[in-house]
Amino acid sequence: MSGGRTPSIRKLKAGATLVRQGDSGATLFVPLDGILRVEVDGVRVAELGPGAVLGERAVIEGGRRTATLVAVTACRLAEIAGLDIASDQDAGPHNTGPLRAEPQDPLAVLSRAMGPPHFPITPADLRGDWTFESYGAASFVAEGFTITAREIPHKGGRTMGLRITDGGATIAYLSDHAPQQLGTGSHGVGEHHQAARVLAEGVELLVHDARYTADELPTRGAFGHAAAEYALGLAEAAGAHRVLLFHHDPRRSGAEVAELERRLARAGAAADVSVAAAREGSEIRLG
Repeated sequence: MSGGRTPSIRKLKAGATLVRQGDSGATLFVPLDGILRVEVDGVRVAELGPGAVLGERAVIEGGRRTATLVAVTACRLAEIAGLDIASDQDAGPHNTGPLRAEPQDPLAVLSRAMGPPHFPITPADLRGDWTFESYGAASFVAEGFTITAREIPHKGGRTMGLRITDGGATIAYLSDHAPQQLGTGSHGVGEHHQAARVLAEGVELLVHDARYTADELPTRGAFGHAAAEYALGLAEAAGAHRVLLFHHDPRRSGAEVAELERRLARAGAAADVSVAAAREGSEIRLG
């Protein structure tokens, strides 16, 4: 905005209601941190976070709120008055600073790894009709799913963790996650940092990197992966119900993975968190 008032900052605790369906509204909201649940007629239809704009219909159409917004996690939002938007639209041409760095061309990025001499063809040489897209730390909708992406620590490149919901069930997916890069944390295997907690908060299923064990982490943690014990600790801290361990060290035998699963399942039972190792061909029902 230019020429308008500075947006006010609203803070919500997890479980607090921001607006209710049917209420009149003269402001819109831009989430800065956290996740909000969108409910229509009492039914959860989406989860949204930074990158979304909320409440715009009531402002633009001069009507009432079309949905209820409830904080899933602690949230911080910019609240913008409708009058500020209208005055800004009438102010004539103007420039604003970029919201985020200009993304790189996804085809060019993929071609760095997929192409000679590492690979015989480039992505552009694939048969069929292909498109390549990229995303940043934002919330967006794809194929009927609401996806929230957050950058998580890894080594050697930018890595995103994901929170995915269809309005009913919600899962979090954190692969190639190295939380120990941010410190050892209270359990000695990595920080329960904000991005990880936002992604895992209250999910039905947390799918998490489990390449190493806590005993192996001191000598292998620099390779950019997590200890399996971290996944359980994150689930406990974030209120996740189930943990699925994957991305195991390829040198670990099936029997060793099974023993790791049994050990963490026993530890998880004390905190009412179900723990299992991912298996090819398995089917998991949620909701």
